[in-house]
Amino acid sequence: SVFLILHFADRMPPKKRPLPPKKAKPPTEKQKAAAANKRAKALLKLGNKIVRTVKKTGHHHTNKPWTELKEGMPREEALELLGAHGTTTSSTTKLEKRTLTPAELQAWLGVPTAIHDVKFTGKLRWVPKIGCTVEVTQCEVKVEAYMLTIRVRTELPGH
Repeated sequence: SVFLILHFADRMPPKKRPLPPKKAKPPTEKQKAAAANKRAKALLKLGNKIVRTVKKTGHHHTNKPWTELKEGMPREEALELLGAHGTTTSSTTKLEKRTLTPAELQAWLGVPTAIHDVKFTGKLRWVPKIGCTVEVTQCEVKVEAYMLTIRVRTELPGH
């Protein structure tokens, strides 16, 4: 029996060495196009969410409500989506705040400067309950560690 153990020990395969790490290949055109498509879809999704939340916010002839949208995403991804849009009002290692004009918001997310069919909560006869239009006047973006917050201020035109 000792002979069998020694005999099979000689035939055991040697232990495998770990493979060296693979070198990173530069991204191909297809991978670059896929990344750009993913970014465009994320921006379109954010823009549509903002328009939907503004439409649900109650407006009347005197108020200028802020509509807030919070989206959970890593800071690096949020800053990559934001790019160079807006004016930086404060920037620290944990928080970055930017202010955008309505034109910059439209260029960034495709949110129109005038949003139609919003909720009207006022009691005036000359403003229809359905089909009310508001204008975007201001936008603030706050990027935290794992949160992107977009605040949009709207008001009825002419008020």
